[in-house]
Amino acid sequence: PLMGILFALYVAFIVFAMLNVVTGVFVQSVLKSQATDRELFMVSNARELFASLEGGVTDAMSWPVFESKLDAPQMVAFLQAIDVDRSEARGVFALLDLDGSGEITVDEFLNGALRLRGSAKALDVALLLKEVRKVHCRLADISRS
Repeated sequence: PLMGILFALYVAFIVFAMLNVVTGVFVQSVLKSQATDRELFMVSNARELFASLEGGVTDAMSWPVFESKLDAPQMVAFLQAIDVDRSEARGVFALLDLDGSGEITVDEFLNGALRLRGSAKALDVALLLKEVRKVHCRLADISRS
């Protein structure tokens, strides 16, 4: 009788462990699917935002146009996705403008959107990278002189 009870407890423990593993695999696949859906949603929003411009998806967006689009649902969703407040839009625009032209193309917007999503730490790192690039360019100019 004692061995039967121990065996039943062993079987119950193993079944519980297997259910835990199966649940973990299921939750992991759902989270991975959600991340993929979120990226597709961001890309779709960016395309809709640029499609609303006069030149369409091939057009570039300057700061005044970017600022005027801050109330658009696509822009609100973008800022929420990267966890940034509307008041920080100027800094986000500067980060998205990789070539420093004062305008962002749809490619710069999408690359920046995917790069900046996540915690505020990602945004901080992106700001640091931009500053390091500026310093690097200045040092290169000084060394040439």
